[in-house]
Amino acid sequence: MKRKGLVLVYTSNEPRELVEDFNSDMPEEEFAKKLEAARKEAPKAVEYLRKVIRQQELRNES
Repeated sequence: MKRKGLVLVYTSNEPRELVEDFNSDMPEEEFAKKLEAARKEAPKAVEYLRKVIRQQELRNES
């Protein structure tokens, strides 16, 4: 996801797997599979990822 030009910054000191995956050089297809699995197994992790993306976008717009 780095090639999209957005690297997420952690909002806490705890590592978050989806954020790490988003920041990695993982192929989009593999990330999509992980995201789909997380939606079923850990919806709060997906919501956290969305929150971090929104916060980052707002900071970049300022």
